[in-house]
Formats: sequence, structure tokens, C-alpha cells
Amino acid sequence: MFSKSRVVTLAIVLLSNCHVTYAAEYRSNTLLFPELTYKHLWHQQPKSTKQNDLAPAITLLHAGRFQSLNILVEINANENTQRVERLQLGFDYAGSHKLWLGRGHTPAGYWNTEYHHGSYLQTSLSRPGPTLTIWPRHLTGLSLEGAFSRFNETIQYSLLAGLGPTLKNGGLDDVSIIEFDRGHRFGITGRLSYTPDPLGNTEMGIFLGYYDVNSLDADHDDFGETIAGAFINWEKGKNRFISELFYINSDLSSATIMRDDYFISWYAQYERKLTQAFTLYGRIEESLNENDSSALKVFRSFTTEGKFIGIRYDFLGNQAFTVEASSIQKMTGQFDGLNLKWNAVFP
Repeated sequence: MFSKSRVVTLAIVLLSNCHVTYAAEYRSNTLLFPELTYKHLWHQQPKSTKQNDLAPAITLLHAGRFQSLNILVEINANENTQRVERLQLGFDYAGSHKLWLGRGHTPAGYWNTEYHHGSYLQTSLSRPGPTLTIWPRHLTGLSLEGAFSRFNETIQYSLLAGLGPTLKNGGLDDVSIIEFDRGHRFGITGRLSYTPDPLGNTEMGIFLGYYDVNSLDADHDDFGETIAGAFINWEKGKNRFISELFYINSDLSSATIMRDDYFISWYAQYERKLTQAFTLYGRIEESLNENDSSALKVFRSFTTEGKFIGIRYDFLGNQAFTVEASSIQKMTGQFDGLNLKWNAVFP
């Protein structure tokens, strides 16, 4: 028996692959990002998860345009969840500027904007820990974005304000497009970046956000969360360097407790193109003041320290196979891992 959300999701997938004949001016593109990940863990202290795991997933991205109207649909499905990750209507104004309505990616930092779904686009097998779990990755509301260019330099901005997640079952639960539920409160995030060369991918910037999180868990209180940070993506020749720093402040207030604390988390990833097909990479992740953070007493799966090394092999023009070894410290314990991933983009 299919649930309502699965039926609606399937309908959107089918519609997005149909040729639109209503107007010849409608232009669209649909991409599929399938992936299959195998994880093997050892040296678990304490043992908290299964040693071997095989996880398939797929993401569909549909982008359409009719005159000044833009349509963006992103659907992600894995063995545990099937959800509409992005559903936005965008309107062009003043040249290179857009106004979006709907559910979108929080413009915090670099990774969440560039590689949120469709892991084929990223070099590494895994996503950096500081970009997961601890802060909202989606808001549902109004978004403004655009760019100002002068000579060969570009300043880009992005601002998203709307309903954020609730705290549910020990995790952040975003607004569901299919089954809208109550209890979500206001959140806002802004991002400003600088690109020195329009023909290159080097980019650097800053971001700031605030979220009022309503707790639906009886054993956790409501809290406010402020994030601020900076990022850089530097590319030259066969070398690439990506880094982000997050300052996260939590403000808890209830009838029995008032607490204001913070922690800092960052990562740095270096990539080296060995040949046209092979790319070697390594990443480190570190945190500061994590043991005094009240937020991390809730989000226990957060990675506080990690070391990663991997190699990616690209083949057939649209597929890749990646091997990654890791040593990870979480709030709940530590473990080593060896992961394998196949991913692709079609067509």
C-alpha cells in the first residue's frame, strides 16, 4: 500500500519527465542522480551501529523556465525516506536577480549550496560533518538571490526567510511539502560571496542565520540557534581547496533552565587531479568547545573530529566510483570506516 506522500511524489516524478506541449516557450531539463554506497565499520567504541551496510539512493532534479517564471523540483529517495527536498517557483527581476517562493536549501556556507543532493557532483564520498545535523538545511518561504558584476569580479547574495524545522525524535524535522504539519517557526539565513574570475570556480564568502526551533520532544526544550561563518573554494590547475568554519550559538530558555552557549566546527578538504580519470583527496574535521554545548547534548550523532582520505575514478563521462577510508569521533563514540560508492548522472 502506497502512502499519500509516496503517490504524490511518484506523480511529480512522472510529470517532470513528460514533454510539456502547452507552450513551446517552456524549456526544461531533468537529471537523475542514482547512487549505491557500501559502508564497513570497525573499532567501534562503543558498538552502536551495524558493521556493514548497503544503501541505495536516488535524486531527481527538474528545472524549467517559461518566460520569466522558473520552476525547480528536487526529489530524494532512499531506503528510509522519500521526500520533496526542493519545490520552488522563481521570478526574474532587474536582470540577474530572482525571487523564489517555496522550500529551498538554506544558503549557509558552500557545501549546502553546491552539493546538497546528487553526490555525483562532489568529489568526496562523504559530506563534511559540520554541514550535517546541527542546523537547518531547508527553509520554506521567500528567497532572494542575485549578483552584481564589475569588470571580472562578481558579488553574489542570497537571502532565505521562512518556516524552519521542529525538534522531533532527537533530530531536526523540516517542513513537509506533501503533509504540512504545524509547530514550525521562523528562520532566516543570508549569504554573501565574492568570485574574482567569472571563468573560474574560486569563491569565498560569509554567512549568517537564526532559527527559532520548537521542540516536539517532551525531554527537550525549545531553543534559538544562531550560526555564522565563512567559506572558501579555491581552484588552480589540478589543485582544489575547500574549507568552511561554523560558529553555532544555542540559546535555551524554559521554566527550569536558561542557558546560552556556543561551539565552533570547521573542515578543510584538499583535492588533487592525478589524471583525467583519477582524483585524490583528503579532509580533516575539528570542533572546539563541543563538550560544553547544550545543542550537542541533543544532536548526539554530530561528528566532532574526523580524518578522511579517498580516491575517485570517473568513467563513461557520467559515472564515478569512489573509495574512502575514515576515522571518526562523534559525541556518542568513535569508529573507523571503509566506504565504497558508485554514483552517476543521467542523461
